[in-house]
Parts: sequence; C-alpha cells; structure tokens
Amino acid sequence: MSLKKNVAIIHPDLGIGGAEQLIVNIALALQMSGYEVTIFTPRHEKERSFKPTHDGTLNVQVKGSIFPSSIFGKCTALCSMIRMFLASLYVILFGGEYDFIIIDQVSAILPIFYLSSSKVIFYCHFPDQLLCTQRQSSIKRLYRFFIDKVEEIGLWKPDLIYVNSNFTLSITKSTFKSLASINLHILYPCIDLNFISNAPYPQFFENSKYFFSLNRYERKKNINLAIEAYSSLKDKSVKLLIGGGYDPKMQENVEHYAELCELCKKLELKYVEVDNWDKPIKNFDVYFVRNLSEIQREQALQNALGVLYTPENEHFGIVPVESMARGTPVIAINSGGPMESVKNELSGFLLDKDPKKWGEKMMMLSEDNEKRTKVGAYAKEWALKEFSLSSMSSKLNEDFQKLLKP
Repeated sequence: MSLKKNVAIIHPDLGIGGAEQLIVNIALALQMSGYEVTIFTPRHEKERSFKPTHDGTLNVQVKGSIFPSSIFGKCTALCSMIRMFLASLYVILFGGEYDFIIIDQVSAILPIFYLSSSKVIFYCHFPDQLLCTQRQSSIKRLYRFFIDKVEEIGLWKPDLIYVNSNFTLSITKSTFKSLASINLHILYPCIDLNFISNAPYPQFFENSKYFFSLNRYERKKNINLAIEAYSSLKDKSVKLLIGGGYDPKMQENVEHYAELCELCKKLELKYVEVDNWDKPIKNFDVYFVRNLSEIQREQALQNALGVLYTPENEHFGIVPVESMARGTPVIAINSGGPMESVKNELSGFLLDKDPKKWGEKMMMLSEDNEKRTKVGAYAKEWALKEFSLSSMSSKLNEDFQKLLKP
C-alpha cells in the first residue's frame, strides 16, 4: 500500500503566538516526511506571522474571512466558530482531496467533517470553556452554555485527538466526562532547530545585560510578575525586555499594554517602547517591543541572561523550550506545561509567583556566570533531545500511517 501524503490544516488566526508556532512546526514536520501540506485560515497577515507562512515555505490560503471576527467587540468565540466553519466547508467542497485534515483549537466545527472521507485529527491546546471565566450576565451564561456543549460534542468526531501536555490531558479528561473512553495522545510542541546561531546583541541595549519576557500582551500571561520581579533587583544596570504579539484590533492587547506602562510608573521604573532596534536607547529600565521580527526574537532569546516565563497553569508554553534550545536559562511558574518542559534547577528554575523569589533567581543569574553557563548548557542538550522538529516529524508520520490501517 502506498503512503498517502496530502494534509490540510485549518487554524483560526495564523498570527505569531505559541499556538501558531505549533501549527507552523506541525506543517514543517509533515513536509519533512514528504507530506503535501496546505494551511487554511480565516486570518493571515504578513506583518504578524511567522516567516515560513509568507516566504513560500508553506502554502497558506485565507478562507472564511468574509465573516467578522467579532460583533461590536463581542461574541469572539462564536465568530471564530463561524469563520472556522466557513473555512472547513471550503476545504470539504472546494479545497481538493485530502487524506488527513488537522483542525486546531475549535472543536465545535468538527461534526461537519462527517461529510468528508478524510481522516480527521484535532489538536487540543486546552478546553475553551475553561478559558472563559467572565460569565456574570444570564445572556453570557446562556451563550456560553451553547458554546460549551458544542465544544464537547465536536470532540466525538476526530479519528485522533492530540493534546500538548500531560497537564492538558488530565484537565481535558476531567472537563469532558464523555471522553472517558477516548484515548488522547500527547504531542509536545517542538521547535525548528534551523535558527541562526551567535545572533548579534540587540544594538539598542549597547551591551547592557538584560532579562527577556516573551508573551502576547494579554492579562492571563501575567507579565506583571516579570516587572514586579525586576523592580526588586538592586542592580538596575541589568535591564528588562518585554516583547510579544500585539494586535491593535484586540481591545485587551491595547488595554493591557497601557496597564503594564502604568505598573512601571507605579514602581518608579523608567520605560520606553523600542521603535528602532538598531539605535542605542539609554537610561531606561524596561523596554517594550511589540510584534518582534524573527531576527529580533532570535537576538533577544540568545543574548538574554534568562527568559522570564510568567503565565500560570499554561497548557504547555513553547517559549521555555525555545529559550532552552538556545542555551538560555528559564525562570517559570511551577504549574502547567513548564513542569514537564523545564528540568528544575537543571535547565531552569520553577518558582511560585512570588516576585521576590523571582528577583533572587534573577540576581543569581546576573552575578554567577559559572552557574548560568552550566544551566544553559544542560538546557540546550535537554531541549534538542526532547523537542526537535525531527522527533515530531517521526511521531506524526507513525500516527498518521496507523490511521490508514484497516
């Protein structure tokens, strides 16, 4: 029997977050094994996307964008479902012949694939209903009751369900009781190891030592902790760089960025938005960057004293893995995915969310070069062994071929 090789991936918004990085790497991993891959998404913009999605490496098609992403800033989950439904309908009716279809994040649209003969794979980052905690009004509760139910019903359809960690597996099983008899498979996010080594130092720092926080500008990412921890450092010759995805169309991104600036003022930290990466910017403590380019991201990761990963109960978190692969130690909260990806006291440090404890570890990394080098070396070895693109490629190919067996 000849191996079948055609794969469609459907993702709600192909931006520059961790979920998007995962989808890009899944596509690259499948291409490594000889699969023909097409990514369908309702939203993809060159200025806020990973390079392989716009340089010709990956085939990306925008479908489903005819429907808005929100209705007067509301109903984003419902709008995402409808946009994904339209993209999926296009794939089924007009997209061509696919042997495997991977759906990311939005399980509610999975029943439509009863119309397709393709093998259907769903990647679950975390139950969506647990991400929506604001349900004060009766209308919102009724709206979310519908969304939550179709989310669970959709999960009955896939031929294979991946989750990103043991943590997510346990939460998913406990949330969706009807999945008790369904096997969930762990597919850890991976990283592409073809990055530029020895990336130059960010020129705007003029060789100042710094710590790096990399997250989207969202409240759940707990970036406040990085700023509060930094404020406890006595040596302000060490700087803090905060970077990540920022979408001016997302109200929370705009609001939270302003909140972080206000926090800096409250803590009497001098802050600045970096508008020219290559021009020295002196006499500031906290440096904000929005939507880093891949070159900027690489420079920041490779040259930092350490990466501060602040989300609590993060489903997996690709940033610690990216950091470790470059030999940069990680400080992360001791919950969720980082408890599986970071080897405590070996490749990084897992702490509770006490800013003073974080500040102490930051001080140690800034002063003890020998310890920092030792932790960085172990981190690199660990990450390259456990989270490479080639290991993901092998697992995906093995699992996909099993699906084809009668």
